Amino acid sequence: MAFYLQMGHDSKNLIGETDLEEMTGIVLSPVNETTTDLSTIIDMVSQENEFRIIFDPQLYYPHSHKGKLGGHPYYPENFITNFGESTEWWTSMNASILEYALSLGVNTILSPLRSPREWNSSYLKTIIDTGNNLITQSEGKLSIIQTVLMNIDSISGADNENRRQEFASVLMHSEADEYALIFQIGGNPRHEIRIDSEIYGMMDFIRLLRNTGKKITVLYCHSFFPLLHLAGADNFTSGKFFNLRSFSPGRWDENDQAGGGQTAWWFEQGLLAFLREGDILKLISKGHPNLIGNGFSNSSWSSKILPNIQSPERVPWVADSWRQWLSWFGKMEHHLSQEKQKSSYVWDLLNSASQNWNEITGHHVYMSDNINDGGWISAWRQALADFESSY
Repeated sequence: MAFYLQMGHDSKNLIGETDLEEMTGIVLSPVNETTTDLSTIIDMVSQENEFRIIFDPQLYYPHSHKGKLGGHPYYPENFITNFGESTEWWTSMNASILEYALSLGVNTILSPLRSPREWNSSYLKTIIDTGNNLITQSEGKLSIIQTVLMNIDSISGADNENRRQEFASVLMHSEADEYALIFQIGGNPRHEIRIDSEIYGMMDFIRLLRNTGKKITVLYCHSFFPLLHLAGADNFTSGKFFNLRSFSPGRWDENDQAGGGQTAWWFEQGLLAFLREGDILKLISKGHPNLIGNGFSNSSWSSKILPNIQSPERVPWVADSWRQWLSWFGKMEHHLSQEKQKSSYVWDLLNSASQNWNEITGHHVYMSDNINDGGWISAWRQALADFESSY
């Protein structure tokens, strides 16, 4: 089990950073980087033993949000006008991707796909055929991961149980040893999911895929990832911006305040919440300093941030906030991988967060954003209860 960095705009300075030692791989982003940039990043990590360098072709939205894709040789000039769904088209694209990946020196490729018009078995069969073709062409030269992009609305809740089973039965025909699972989530990537059926649907879908005997890497992970860990996923990726922690059609607009932006957020394990600077100071001044820096939220980065925001010489800490989140993420993933009583541990996380939110609201302490009220915790607990009672 592992934590990989989901690369985005200007992310290479996070590789090898203090308190991010749990990071054992990266997912490259040609949307954000040129060929020269990718080569520089690969050179930084190529000497690391067992460090996973994953190339993602990022063809999810071919008609928009292409960023720097046009500068990479596998992305032809007539890509948009010639884009098709035929087997021949994908076979040719696979050959171009494979040639490029080999020239870069990566050791793993995510199979290419596009976001479909409809989420159905026909779409899944197409992406499986494409992935299997890439495996055939690779001749074992590189590790191929079968990418699966899934809209959570299409698999949410008990009503979609048969559909989840149908989808899993199609995906089991992949010849890959591993799935790269991407959940497409609507709404603001900053916000936590508050609908229990959506969390449950993701957990149950992971359980079904796990039954195929293949490993599962979940890309673009947010703060609810411990639930996906408990459901059976193996590896997890996350990144510096919120749109690298949730996948949405607008994920590559780094200038979007909802996706990237320059607001510093502290992640607090004791509340399972992202807090603004004013919220941290408020909790301290209102007599709740015990709710700051719990568990893996306590790191070298938190030790740097807290004195800074309380100092008259305060300096911006956006970059430190990215590191504080990724430090928490990596250490939580590592702990969950070693935890023998994983269900009890995750329940304790959720119950403790619920109690802490009750404490501060009982003392009439409220966060600066009205939506930041801990309301998602009950949905996560319900999803976990439903998941564990379903098998």
